[in-house]
Amino acid sequence: MRGAVVLCCSQAMAPGARARMPVHGARRWSSAASAVAASVDLRGWVKNQGGFVWSGLHVVHSGSSHGMGLVATQDLPQGSTIITLPRRIPMPMPDPENAAVLAPSEGVICEIANRVPEELWAMRLGLKLLYERAQKGSYWWPYISMLPHSFTLPIFFSGVDIESIDYAPVTHQVKKRCRFLLQFSSELAKLESLPEEIHPFAGQFVDSGALGWAMAAVSSRAFRIHGVTNKLCSAMMLPLIDMCNHSFQPNAHIEEDLSRDAQDVSFLKVVTKRNLEKGSAITLNYGPLSNDLLLLDYGFVIPDNPHDRIELRYDGSLMENARMIAGLSRTGSPPFSSPASWQVDRLKQLGLADSGESQKVTLGGPEEVDGRLLAALRILHAESQEPLERRELVSLQAWGVESMVSSDNEERVLRTLCGLGAIVFNQFKTTIEEDEAKLSDKSLAETSRIAVQFRLTKKRLVVRVLESLKKRLMDLRAVRAEFQ
Repeated sequence: MRGAVVLCCSQAMAPGARARMPVHGARRWSSAASAVAASVDLRGWVKNQGGFVWSGLHVVHSGSSHGMGLVATQDLPQGSTIITLPRRIPMPMPDPENAAVLAPSEGVICEIANRVPEELWAMRLGLKLLYERAQKGSYWWPYISMLPHSFTLPIFFSGVDIESIDYAPVTHQVKKRCRFLLQFSSELAKLESLPEEIHPFAGQFVDSGALGWAMAAVSSRAFRIHGVTNKLCSAMMLPLIDMCNHSFQPNAHIEEDLSRDAQDVSFLKVVTKRNLEKGSAITLNYGPLSNDLLLLDYGFVIPDNPHDRIELRYDGSLMENARMIAGLSRTGSPPFSSPASWQVDRLKQLGLADSGESQKVTLGGPEEVDGRLLAALRILHAESQEPLERRELVSLQAWGVESMVSSDNEERVLRTLCGLGAIVFNQFKTTIEEDEAKLSDKSLAETSRIAVQFRLTKKRLVVRVLESLKKRLMDLRAVRAEFQ
């Protein structure tokens, strides 16, 4: 660990203190070959526990800290089962409602997990992971033993690399998570007073490094499964299945199989969505995730991610600056920073007139511009409230001729959005060309490379949004010229 973010367990142990839980687990794999060998053993364990593993499924090492992936060594038709897990193999968080059958130490885990904010759900299951790692003869040891011993999530970045992300919403989250881990480890230190027989980590002290490892292991590997009732289950670790990498066009998906006996009804299967050719990597869709979430929870980003967005806070002064950059005069409307009362009323309906979380708006994603931002600018550019009386608020948040206040209003909106995009783009400290040059340096550390890749995807996203807005503006002008 380097820089300002310290999530390690290198502190000296006080006399009489409990042993510290190692950050990377009790067993390490010294090479890619041994890691793959461990995964082969995991395949055998899954089968021994009543699961199914397709004979043509092989584990490959990616060469990164994320470890391994799954590859088909034979052709496989659509609809074929690749992996089946019986209910006892997935590792969920203990259910507090079953306290009567839980070991006392598991009850302590449930109590501790309740102190973790819901947004850090991965830490809750991470406590269960640390609990099982500390137990002698844990049922899940064959799985836990092959988990990666390091991750490229930003909580493990150096202070320099965190700042290199150059995107406030993510750097804020990284620092927030790091602070939580440091504070939570201090809370867990109070467990030293517990007798070892009910200590959830077998008497070992869990520091911020171990907590960070567990949270990273869970956030990058756990699944939340919807059953046939579409009820969202708690997150769970799915051994072997969690080696499937991500794709927005996956070749497989997870199904729940209820055809088994009543004692083990919830079987999870990985089934092919299309024909697989020999050599194909098995992929699942982790969900419509932005690069913010992919970086924070998985440690990677996707170029040209269709679900990526730029997050910013709505502010009248910012919109006024965007209007000025676009070279627009004020015409008959008041300054955006001091809207008329009828405009304020409409903005309140959008949740954009008061401070708070509701003021977050975005650029990017399938819709290109946050609907509330689009509606707000149409309202702000309106010279009177009369044209808006014919428009429902929902309509103002959508693209299309029927949603426009007028063609002149729409042009001003598009130009203001272009000005806003220019402001966002110019806030980055480096250019696209400088980032591309940096990435060409083969000696660049992996975490530094990921940080640069992330900020580069954000800049390219802004460029794509600006190109789309300019095309809309040209199309609008072309239509208007046709009717003149």
